[in-house]
Amino acid sequence: MLFTSGKLSVATTAEKLYTELATEGLEVLFDDRDESPGVKFNDADLMGIR
Repeated sequence: MLFTSGKLSVATTAEKLYTELATEGLEVLFDDRDESPGVKFNDADLMGIR
């Protein structure tokens, strides 16, 4: 999930979703770094996330 960090309601929803999924035992990566989507997708690819 990508979002602009300046939009608080989107960030709050993403954090809630992260917590709910992790609570259910799913492995979740929540990348809230201030990087471009391309950098984030590249890093996810390097980690083997598809």
